[in-house]
Amino acid sequence: MAHAVVYGSVRLNAFTEDRMKDRAVRELMKKVVCVAESKLSAGYPNQRAAQVDIETVDGRKLSHFQPHRKGDPEQPLTDSELNGKFMELAEPVLGERGSKRLLEQLWMLEKLPTAEFEIISGDVRAAG
Repeated sequence: MAHAVVYGSVRLNAFTEDRMKDRAVRELMKKVVCVAESKLSAGYPNQRAAQVDIETVDGRKLSHFQPHRKGDPEQPLTDSELNGKFMELAEPVLGERGSKRLLEQLWMLEKLPTAEFEIISGDVRAAG
């Protein structure tokens, strides 16, 4: 939660050594309290809802209820968001070129005669 407040989201980069040691995140973590709310937990695993309540230093109270996670069937990622998430996760393993080629092929799976791929030195090729 602290990382999301400081950086706007929690993605793979939230777990880098620099981010894990980030002073602003570490200080804010001391002020975050996580509570399992029985009403919300009762819906799990079919519903992954969350409630966030924030009290600011000037006393204002902010609240937000999120009934579904972004990416769940009820609130799917856009194609652009899905592409970005794929590249974020695949690029460290396959490199930029290999990740882009695989992503292009994944979007064409329904049109391909086979769905077999081989990865050679970060280069993705359709097999056969």
